[in-house]
Amino acid sequence: MSDLEFNSDSIHPEYQAVERTIKEIEKQLKIVEIKKLYIQRDYLDQLNKYNKLLLKLRELQLGKGTTMTAEAARKHRIKVLEQKLIAMGVPSEPDMSGLEAERLVLDARLQAHMKINASLLASDAIRRERWN
Repeated sequence: MSDLEFNSDSIHPEYQAVERTIKEIEKQLKIVEIKKLYIQRDYLDQLNKYNKLLLKLRELQLGKGTTMTAEAARKHRIKVLEQKLIAMGVPSEPDMSGLEAERLVLDARLQAHMKINASLLASDAIRRERWN
C-alpha cells in the first residue's frame, strides 16, 4: 500500500466517533428543518383560513347582498363565523393593537375589491351598450 492510499484502519477511533456524531447531528438538523417547513406551511394555512373567515365576516357585517328576509340568516352566519374564529384561538375581546390594524387592512382590501368589482361591472355594461 502506498502512502497516498487511504487506510481506514489508521484513523483514530475518537475521530471516527466524532465523524459519526457530526453525521447524526446533520441528519437530525435536516429532520428539524423539514419539520420547521411543515409547521410554517400549517401556520400559513391556518392564517389563510383565518383571513378568509375574517373577510367573510366583514362582508356579512357590512350587509353585502342582504334583504329584509335574509337578515336572520345573515346574523346566524355572522355568529357561526365568529364562533369559528374563536375556535381558531381568536379571543372574543381581541387586543385592539394588532387585530384592529389587521382588520383595518382587511376592510381596506374589501373596499378595494368592491370598487374593482363596481368598475368591472360598469365597464362591462359600457361594452354591452357598444355591441348593441
